[in-house]
Amino acid sequence: MFDLNDLPPPRKLPLGVRAEARRRLAVGISDRPARPARTGMVVAVAAAAVAVTAVGIPMLTGASPGPGPGGGPVPSSHPVEQDAPESPSAPAPRYDQRDSATAEDTERCAADGWKPLFTSSSGGVTLVTLRSGDKLRFCELTPETAALSAPAGRPASGARVTYVSANGTVAGVVADGEKYLSVKDPKMTTDAYGSEIPAEIRDGAFVIPNGVTARPPELELLLGMNPTAGKSGTLPAVVAPRKDRPQPTRTGLTSCGAEAGSPPLVDAHAWQAAAPVTLTATERVQTARYAGLLAFCLVDDEQGTARLLVTDGRTPVSPAAREAGPNPYVITSGAFYHFVTDEQGQRGSSTELICGLVLDDRVDRVTLQGGDQPISAAVTDGMFVLPGITGPHRYVLTLTSSDGATVATVAIGG
Repeated sequence: MFDLNDLPPPRKLPLGVRAEARRRLAVGISDRPARPARTGMVVAVAAAAVAVTAVGIPMLTGASPGPGPGGGPVPSSHPVEQDAPESPSAPAPRYDQRDSATAEDTERCAADGWKPLFTSSSGGVTLVTLRSGDKLRFCELTPETAALSAPAGRPASGARVTYVSANGTVAGVVADGEKYLSVKDPKMTTDAYGSEIPAEIRDGAFVIPNGVTARPPELELLLGMNPTAGKSGTLPAVVAPRKDRPQPTRTGLTSCGAEAGSPPLVDAHAWQAAAPVTLTATERVQTARYAGLLAFCLVDDEQGTARLLVTDGRTPVSPAAREAGPNPYVITSGAFYHFVTDEQGQRGSSTELICGLVLDDRVDRVTLQGGDQPISAAVTDGMFVLPGITGPHRYVLTLTSSDGATVATVAIGG
């Protein structure tokens, strides 16, 4: 028999592993048949991913529609592609990562003589890591602005923050051999991974694009297999971005996006919003679009809360979001709403909505199938809202044109 007295001492898991385990657990639970006892658990994880406390959030009316994105030649029908089974050992990417950088992004950075190593994107922020000799620097791009950090050498040990921004981006340099690093923002309240925000480490740099609150007063760096929190030291001054691509001002989600405790909404003045959609007697949702990004703000007047979610359709933004797989037609994401209190005093929900941004201007209507009954919605200003979704099903979204013809069908994961 095992002698419990001879067990090895407890050992902490690396922060990135703990965060990934929480994410995978949430996804695994959400894919199981619904059970009342587990509903609250699933919803608690999903709600924590995007909850922002706010009181008296004013909702904004929809802006006049701008020109829709042009749709190139595509087939009139597109087969549904099922996702391949996920490898149990493959970590899900937190950010959209690419080698090097595009010629356009490199030109916008205006860093002659610096070689782009890799690009990371999240929430509308594109962060290019550059190198020249033994120095590294970072170029942060939004659709409207560009900012370039000062050069920095790598430390002999540990890590050092060398760039922070008003867009919630943190980046810095790490010593050789460092594999695990997270940043803790004491002002953060909405991260799906908890208050410890895992960074991507590569080529001597660590990056977290649009991952913390706007210009936090202090940060904690957590390094190694058994980390202890340590202050990051004096944070570098925020680099004033230059507006190399000025965008027009539109009515958008400024009020919801400016709430403390979550990553900021980039270029907040430039979002085109649709009219709010009523969900319940006290809840409503408003969608907005900008430069290929989808955002929505879910407001509960009774609870005095607002939840903001932004996606580019490339990287999962929360464990339970209803996201379409990569496709040229539509970007979707979802959230739970209509929370109720059970006998134990815990608030939970089994009702979700899906919001979407249509990328093909032929699409006039969408219909979600796979649940108890089809749910349909018109496309307005290139966006739509599908409320009243229940169950951990995998769905099919059918996109139709104004004449009723099917443009495409897209799989929506559970």
